[in-house]
Amino acid sequence: MKVFPTAYMPSMEYLVCCKAADQILIEQEETYPKQTLRNRCYVATSQGVQPLIVPVSKPNGNNTKTKEIKILDTSFKKHHLKTLKSVYKSSAFYDYYYDIVEDIIMFQTESLIEYNFHALKTFFKLLNISTSMDFNNKFEQEPESSDLRILLSKKNSYNSFQIIETYEKYSQVFEDKIGFVPNLSVLDLIFNAGPQSGTVINCIYENNFDSSLLGLFSFKS
Repeated sequence: MKVFPTAYMPSMEYLVCCKAADQILIEQEETYPKQTLRNRCYVATSQGVQPLIVPVSKPNGNNTKTKEIKILDTSFKKHHLKTLKSVYKSSAFYDYYYDIVEDIIMFQTESLIEYNFHALKTFFKLLNISTSMDFNNKFEQEPESSDLRILLSKKNSYNSFQIIETYEKYSQVFEDKIGFVPNLSVLDLIFNAGPQSGTVINCIYENNFDSSLLGLFSFKS
């Protein structure tokens, strides 16, 4: 069982790694690190890659645990939905998935980790990922070279490949202007690939997770 960081609208790499595991634990006992994918994701616009950030507060300052992180205000929700409409309204499956995404974003809770957990459960269903998940109950140190809490949460992870090296291409709205951008938020995948999103995740998994990599991260074989 591997420990994953919580993630806002997780990246392709994150979800492929989830698929590779039988069970995952979401880290909630760590001291919350700033400027990671725990509260941000990335989408591709006509001007390049843009982050979508959830504003958060740390009740105990720099000693705040991830499970204690609060969403600072809810104004980001309308901003994110407006951005997604601007970016993806011409995508093949925008109309089909917008209501689902809107429900995810508008989910009501003050807790960042609960907010992300609710979204992740929905994406598992959409992508046919059967991995079970729960929260951990104590912090345990792991070797940095295989600590997914580090490897899967780096800022600007869309161009910093930590685990996945080969990505399955799918049509993107602004591909003709900025080229294909791998490892964006799952939102980019479902708006562009629709019902084939699960197949894309499967292909990335099959092309990257050989026996040596599965062993390194203690995933199922």
